[in-house]
Amino acid sequence: MQCAPEEVGEEEEGKIEYGGRLNAGWSIGQVLETLRCDSGWQYIDMGCMFWQMVYDQLWMMGPGPDYEPVPRLATSWETEDRKTWTYHLRHDAVFHDGVPVTAEDVAFTLEYLPKLPEWHSAHRLIFCPF
Repeated sequence: MQCAPEEVGEEEEGKIEYGGRLNAGWSIGQVLETLRCDSGWQYIDMGCMFWQMVYDQLWMMGPGPDYEPVPRLATSWETEDRKTWTYHLRHDAVFHDGVPVTAEDVAFTLEYLPKLPEWHSAHRLIFCPF
């Protein structure tokens, strides 16, 4: 896979280009039938590599041995009782069409996914405090 020209001239260094098309592919012996994040089994089977290129997460687990959380869509978070959490979102986060990501979008996802009958039970343990 090639995501950038093999040689970058000095005048192009640091320049970000938008638009165009990125073709990426790999094979793990499975067929991806949809890009929807609500196909629980496909999420598990395809692994995190693909989904991290399409969807972001509030935070991710950092490297060991401490596994401290690393900010992603959320820049910070806090809780007083470890039951209710407040997440502060990045102000520059946008969807593929440039529409800003809002707290309502995050809340929708966290409420929507656990209600799906096909969502794997392991995800229900993680996402269902409701």
